[in-house]
Amino acid sequence: MDKDFLNKVYGYSKVKNELFVIRDWYLNADAMGEKKKLLPKGILLYGEPGCGKTQIMREYSKTFNYPVFVIEGKDDNVHEEVCGIYEKAKQEKNAIVIIDELDRLIDKDEKLVRIIMSQLDGFDSNTSILTIATCNRYFSLPDALIREGRFDRHFCIGNTDGEMEDIIRLFSKDANINLSDEDIMELAMCFDICTTGEIKAIFNNASLRYGDNCTIDDIINIA
Repeated sequence: MDKDFLNKVYGYSKVKNELFVIRDWYLNADAMGEKKKLLPKGILLYGEPGCGKTQIMREYSKTFNYPVFVIEGKDDNVHEEVCGIYEKAKQEKNAIVIIDELDRLIDKDEKLVRIIMSQLDGFDSNTSILTIATCNRYFSLPDALIREGRFDRHFCIGNTDGEMEDIIRLFSKDANINLSDEDIMELAMCFDICTTGEIKAIFNNASLRYGDNCTIDDIINIA
């Protein structure tokens, strides 16, 4: 599979390359022998809201072709929900468990933290379960939860790796707005501190307001 397998997610090429490697390890786990036990058990995507963490998590989980189980934290007893989800996942040889806003889910609930850690620790060598989670407040998470052997891999979603021009080019194409290379370079400087979600909203707004006649000035005024 091409390394731009997350083609619905713009930017973050370094992160996507690392995710590709992890995915490849999992899909070839049966041939890894003893090294299978070294596979990361959890991936954490963190950063400010609106940067695409949830989209990356959901698109990424689809590429494994594994059963996907979602912990939403909406049940009256979230402790039972978490245990129940992992029990279902363990019935499969391979599975993905996803948790959106992990920091919100475990907020001030030390028992739930212990439950999640116990579940991450409890996989046998014949089972490949990968937990993928997002969080906004990375530094609020307990160190014990994000240590090696639990959430092993942490990726900051917010820095677009100097790809702002490419991101603007793609969003402008999606919105059917024609921009010159010079326009794109100027907007890249204007949007330097914007999240991808904010940029997408700007282009969608510009397309609705001005249609095919949209100019760079219209876009900057909206921003």
